Amino acid sequence: MRFARSGLVLFCFVVGGCGGSVSSTPASGTACAFDEQCETGRCSASGDGCGVCLTPRKLGEACTGPLDACARSATCTGGVCISTKKVVGQTCALGPGGLLPEDQKECDDELYCEASEVTATSGICRAPRGQGEACSGLFVQCGAGLRCVDDTCGPGPGKLGEPCGPYPGCADDTLQCNSRTMTCETGTLALGEPCGIVGGNFSDWSCAPPNVCWTADGTAQTVCVALPDEGEPCARYQCAAPLFCRMKNDNNDKCERPRNEGEACVRNNYGAIPCVAGLECRGSVCRPSCR
Repeated sequence: MRFARSGLVLFCFVVGGCGGSVSSTPASGTACAFDEQCETGRCSASGDGCGVCLTPRKLGEACTGPLDACARSATCTGGVCISTKKVVGQTCALGPGGLLPEDQKECDDELYCEASEVTATSGICRAPRGQGEACSGLFVQCGAGLRCVDDTCGPGPGKLGEPCGPYPGCADDTLQCNSRTMTCETGTLALGEPCGIVGGNFSDWSCAPPNVCWTADGTAQTVCVALPDEGEPCARYQCAAPLFCRMKNDNNDKCERPRNEGEACVRNNYGAIPCVAGLECRGSVCRPSCR
């Protein structure tokens, strides 16, 4: 038996990331244009220029090295990272939200404002919890790359060959969680086979790549379909390579080609318009990669 992924994970299904070539993660000192291009998560670039990957330092740590960088909400003062916002233990504001109060971002960027109840108008600045630490699906948050499962912070959805479980399962629609080895493996369902919810229950199998589980005509039963071509509606926000899914507010999502040098582009998680390989979206224009 395999566990299938439930729910729809929405992220940029585009060539080279959200608006440019960001497929690898270089270390400190390597040329970059955006934070997400760096293994360290920090790039010195500003505006539409190029920069280098920096080494991030936490609050209270030394920042005297030539490539050291504090969080964007902190400054290097006296050779130490000092926050310009509120720190652990300080009271912070919460505003009205949906299910939970909305964090007003008064805490340092490394922290979050933890609520004690759903009607709270203020909270306390806390650091996200690490793997194996206690958490709450409503209030106590886990750190980057972790999810709160059974009140404990654990790894997020697994990639191919990585550990998984019934939840959060695997990170890609073409992966399935093998319940014997508890690892993510490649899907096996052929083109046209039923997938997703079958007979009122979640299927134990996933589509073989590059096919995805989708229904294009509004029928109740989803099946494994081939990725759509240019001009066709997207399938689970995906398109045949090298196309990308142009997501729009009118739900008329279509497959389009990445943009060439000098053409307009957009770097957003929703509605991204990426550039072809070797180019980056800097200053809303496709330009040669900094790397």
